[in-house]
Amino acid sequence: MKKIQKIELIIKHFGFIAGFFILIKKFYRTILIRYSTFYWSKKVFKCGRNSIFNTNIKIDYPKNIIVGENCYIGSDTKIGSERIDAKLRIHDNVKINNSVQIDYSGDLEIGDGSLISEGVIIYTHSHNYDPRSTPIFRKLKIGKNVWIGARSIIMPNVEIIGDDSIVGANSLVLKSIGPKQIVGGNPAKFIKKRPDLE
Repeated sequence: MKKIQKIELIIKHFGFIAGFFILIKKFYRTILIRYSTFYWSKKVFKCGRNSIFNTNIKIDYPKNIIVGENCYIGSDTKIGSERIDAKLRIHDNVKINNSVQIDYSGDLEIGDGSLISEGVIIYTHSHNYDPRSTPIFRKLKIGKNVWIGARSIIMPNVEIIGDDSIVGANSLVLKSIGPKQIVGGNPAKFIKKRPDLE
């Protein structure tokens, strides 16, 4: 019933022909997302129920990745590693928005309920002063219910982002963050403890 009402609303608002093409586009996109979800859920080592992989995703070494239940990975997301044996663990109810770049070369864990906003870049390796040198790998743990704001960059010397912390949009994170902290800026600095969790 709700779907029929939605269709009627689209046709009423845009007209029959425009509404028809909008519905065709939505249907086509739904098919692509379902295909992408089916494809990547079979490629990764383990994928929980109700997780969704949007379109145009690139994943290196998917057999090293575990995805929990009710997760979402947005379109144009790139998940890569310079190590063939690196591990990525995404726990339940994690949302990774569009155009996120995740480097899990040093091993990465993302805790339950965390949200990584659009355009975030996460690094877990560096090359010091020579880009052609052997990579230096750093393990990163992102805690539970963490929110990393849009277009933030997490640099490889960060070891932990504590539970319930918030990283403001456009932040450059150079060091670890404690639990329940709000940080922001370039470089990111402590702003305050989350007042809603005190």
